[in-house]
Amino acid sequence: CDSCGAYYNQIELKNPISLISGKTPALKKTTHWYFKFGEFQSFLEQYIESNADAWKDNVLQQTRSWLKQGLSNRAITRDLKWGVHLDEIEGMDKEKTKDRVLYVWFDAVLGYISETKKNFGDSDEWRDWWQSEDTEYYAFIGKDNIVFHTLIFPAMLHGRSDGDNPYILPKNVPAHEFLNLESKKFSKSRNWSIDLKDFVEAHPEPDKIDALRYSLAMNFPETRDADFTWKDYQARNNNELASILGNFVNRLMTFLHKNFDGKVPVLSDKYIPLLDYWNTGKKGDLEPNDKAVIDALKSGVEKVSENYEKFRFRDAITESMNIARAANKYFNDEEPWKSIKADENQAAKTMFVCCQLVRSLSIVFAPIIPYSAAYIQSLLGEEITIGDDTLLTDIWSSAALALVNQGQEVRQPQIIFGRIEDDFVEAEKAKLGEKNNQVEEEKVEEKVKEITFD
Repeated sequence: CDSCGAYYNQIELKNPISLISGKTPALKKTTHWYFKFGEFQSFLEQYIESNADAWKDNVLQQTRSWLKQGLSNRAITRDLKWGVHLDEIEGMDKEKTKDRVLYVWFDAVLGYISETKKNFGDSDEWRDWWQSEDTEYYAFIGKDNIVFHTLIFPAMLHGRSDGDNPYILPKNVPAHEFLNLESKKFSKSRNWSIDLKDFVEAHPEPDKIDALRYSLAMNFPETRDADFTWKDYQARNNNELASILGNFVNRLMTFLHKNFDGKVPVLSDKYIPLLDYWNTGKKGDLEPNDKAVIDALKSGVEKVSENYEKFRFRDAITESMNIARAANKYFNDEEPWKSIKADENQAAKTMFVCCQLVRSLSIVFAPIIPYSAAYIQSLLGEEITIGDDTLLTDIWSSAALALVNQGQEVRQPQIIFGRIEDDFVEAEKAKLGEKNNQVEEEKVEEKVKEITFD
């Protein structure tokens, strides 16, 4: 059931009708092979509750409902002609197994392991992925596949393990609910979907691609079904990415080129305690605005990290944007356009702090808007670390530190996030469903010769 996630046997359905033939299905006696699922009840109860503090509520609720009902043995075969045939398995009775195949969700999860083995050929390296204590296994899935990954597959892994080489079990199963599009379910056949390839070809600009990633992530169906709309895409881009993050970076770079020869300012001796507090936690005489923004950054990065580790992407991005809000507030409260005339050292200190904040923002936003985050790093004259999978250094843990060099040259700023206008929104909405209508018209005009199933 799409609404509550319950599973029903076909014979429990009222007035069932075949979509293919239009007839009422008939019951026939048959033989199936079963997985002794019920024998894993106590093991699975212990496994699930040991992860209760880390797993999402919707995953726990659906999984616990199965355990509460009591696990029973499950048929792992089907009467079909296509699939993995039982009569091809050594030692199976050819007559009994005729036209019997493995149930797809029994052998599909095993494909995770067999694909790993295939990649390593004759090597035993696949064991590092599935039998090493140092490996963490996460299953990212939709809500309709929760129990297969929290109960059935873990039971299979546990049942197949031996003392010397036990299989690892999922550390977390961050399953999500369903995402709708403009208040309707996604449907390729009805052309009610966003084809990423088409979108990127039509809008190759990095800021538009990042804005799509950002707006999708902010509407992530983490705990309940969510709705993506092009109007929300516009609002997220204009009111958050452009007005908060992009505006802060642009104001800073413009000010640096106008007043500091396009370089990161050098701190006067008076403000060295600020840097000590920032990077080492050493107490010192700090101005209120400086301490407030450094503390906001440190606590913000910690919250972002915690939320990502718990797969709360929306909360992680919200906390990232809160750091950008704190940076804008700091810029406004410091009023560098005034201090540059009255006390150049103070203005330099303000700009130095802002440069450090920009670097931090480029790191915490990298998982969601990688193109823009890399561009922001380049504006600072920093080495672009985003997207470089060869790096061995831990960039993320340095996000709360002040590591931009004094005197470093910065680039001339350009608009990072262009505004999304209403005509863009209307054009994207107009694409929905149009192909389907064209196809239907073509079907009416052209008589297609039908083919047989064979």
